[in-house]
Amino acid sequence: MISRFRKARFASPVLLLLALVATGTTFSALSASADCGMFYLELGVPERSKACFELADRLQPGISQAYQLVHLAKTKPDVALAQGLEAAKARPEDAYLASAIGWVLFHQQHKLAEAKVWVDKALAIDGNHHKAMSLKWQLCEEEKDWLCVIEYRVSGHGVAGSRESARAPLICAS
Repeated sequence: MISRFRKARFASPVLLLLALVATGTTFSALSASADCGMFYLELGVPERSKACFELADRLQPGISQAYQLVHLAKTKPDVALAQGLEAAKARPEDAYLASAIGWVLFHQQHKLAEAKVWVDKALAIDGNHHKAMSLKWQLCEEEKDWLCVIEYRVSGHGVAGSRESARAPLICAS
């Protein structure tokens, strides 16, 4: 399905994303549109990121805020964390937001225990959340909990499928 889009020429990434959405590739379009917004932010072109983030928010309301918090945290981690915690009050069941808060706490503020709480919260909301699973194995690696690293790294990157379908039982204590 994606191969036919490679041959087409699109005036903007947003048109390509809209075409993907029209064919039913929701997760791919969601991930690509949120990443598109992040790339434009990192390139210093925030006005272009808006269209990508608007599309991402249509597919998953609130996802763009999580991506924007991660971007902001690279230069202003305290501000990003405060904004994330405030947003989490309004959206306590948002796995993307919980994962982003965990990322800020771990990668920017080096607060392992606090980050773990937010990542576990994201996984409690969505046990297959790819961002939270990736962050979980990084936290486990930091703690040198190698069994946990194997559990989340394997299941988080599609080697064994979802956590529920992995052959081994969950061997990592939360």
